[in-house]
Amino acid sequence: MTLADNGGPTETHALDATSAARGAGDCIAPEKSLLLRDQRGVSRTAAVACIDPFAALARTADEPAGENCPQGGTRIETGIDLDDSGSLDDFEVSSTDYACVPSA
Repeated sequence: MTLADNGGPTETHALDATSAARGAGDCIAPEKSLLLRDQRGVSRTAAVACIDPFAALARTADEPAGENCPQGGTRIETGIDLDDSGSLDDFEVSSTDYACVPSA
């Protein structure tokens, strides 16, 4: 298993679908406060802070030039793997961001 860019400021190991670590996360941090930010620093509400942190996924796709990115770029979709399939399905996408090519 190698380190890779799985989203966030640091490289991480992606968990295998059968890993014992899946579903083993605790929503209470060692200092006994709810985890309200994920590894990327993205805010979470208390309601979703207790969802298995290993189930958070992201996917990227080319974004053509248009309304979202005038010069084109990359669409970044994130969400929780609600059906534990190991991939982010359309119904699981909860956030979409864009990394756009800068204007010349």
